[in-house]
Amino acid sequence: MLAKLVKAVQLVGNMGWRYVFFRTGFELRKRSGLLQKAFPLNPPVKTYLTLQEWRAGKASFFFKSKDDVKLSQPLSDELRQQYEKLSADVYPFFSSLEFDLGENNVAKRLVAGCSQSGGQHR
Repeated sequence: MLAKLVKAVQLVGNMGWRYVFFRTGFELRKRSGLLQKAFPLNPPVKTYLTLQEWRAGKASFFFKSKDDVKLSQPLSDELRQQYEKLSADVYPFFSSLEFDLGENNVAKRLVAGCSQSGGQHR
């Protein structure tokens, strides 16, 4: 009896409480049959919709077109300003710094302000 207790203490000391709890829970689920129920060896074959059946079915969506959407509240000034900045290619970095990247200019150094040609480092 004392030898088993010493082995249990050594197991916890070597492997840690987290592993011991996981392993005991796993063994309990394995021996009770819960694992076999959750992960069956031969699951029943299920049939799902084919692509043709899905296309033939008419799913009802929330609205039919964007004209059906009516906004009850006008857009706030802050949201409108953010939209105008993004439309002008001015992007916020880290929620405070704003940099004007220009249109499709991904090779621009933001702090220095200079840009490199695309084929320079190939």
